Amino acid sequence: MSQIDVILKENGLKSTKSRKLILDILERALEPMSAEEIFINVRHQDELNFSTVYRTLSTLTQKLITLKNIEDDGISYYQLNNHKHSNYLVCSECRKRILLDSCPLEEMTVNLEKKTGFHISGHNLEFIGECPECLENEIYKVSK
Repeated sequence: MSQIDVILKENGLKSTKSRKLILDILERALEPMSAEEIFINVRHQDELNFSTVYRTLSTLTQKLITLKNIEDDGISYYQLNNHKHSNYLVCSECRKRILLDSCPLEEMTVNLEKKTGFHISGHNLEFIGECPECLENEIYKVSK
């Protein structure tokens, strides 16, 4: 039984082709992906329609198998909830994402759990700004 089959079974879900394909794509992804990006990848492997991808992502998110983050552009991005969450710097101009080496919220998470009794299973953190290349381009435009 594959790891994906185990995850689905542990969460009381049937191991369907669409769930397996989507989880496989997210498992190989280097950063969170939008439903549209996932759909484009799935289309190369199977004839799933967009509504199936979206419904599958919704189910996986409800079961906390995937994490959903809505960015300031209004687009939802999904990633596996492998409890090795990722935090990013995100450029508001070119949308480049830079993975942070460590989580600046680890200590806060431990303190919140102690204080509230919650078991925190994850969080989303993004710092929004402009990357060095976009800043340089902006300065170049202004100086012309």
